[in-house]
Amino acid sequence: MVISTNRSIAIPHRHKFFEIINVDNDRLDHLGILGRFLLLEENEGPAELGKTYFIKLIDSWNNRSNEDFENSPQAKRCLKTLDVLYQIFKDDPSVKASGKVPEFDREYIIISIYLLTRRLVHDNWNFTPVNYERFRLFTQDFYQRWGIYDEKDSDMLLFKEQRRQNKKAVEMRDQLITE
Repeated sequence: MVISTNRSIAIPHRHKFFEIINVDNDRLDHLGILGRFLLLEENEGPAELGKTYFIKLIDSWNNRSNEDFENSPQAKRCLKTLDVLYQIFKDDPSVKASGKVPEFDREYIIISIYLLTRRLVHDNWNFTPVNYERFRLFTQDFYQRWGIYDEKDSDMLLFKEQRRQNKKAVEMRDQLITE
């Protein structure tokens, strides 16, 4: 979203979702995460998420207006998914206590949860507010499992190894989190 001030300067709004993730924005990290979400939307699922692809995405929108971008199918899907994620986690006890969701502290985990949510929201899974609490609890359980080293948990060990942002790693994480 963009607001115009009296001086006709566009000031972007940050989506509420970025207020609850446990990632600092010192080096525009939130913008990088948003860019990766848009790459996922552009590809309708797992994609190459490296810097080169992010720059190509920006360049592809270079001659278009903010309004054109905001009305694109990719931006609309991204915003809807972010809206749902915010609705799921806004009342999390940790958000009420500290303002942040502890499970959203690593970019590759945030992207994996985003991809799962994206699938549930946009692929006709009838994912409604009735399911939100169960999803939030799943995310907590998944994160707790991620934080424990268990050599018998081969799926989680493989998930942890797939931290890179190339398409193969994103696909593998997506597959592992949905099983």
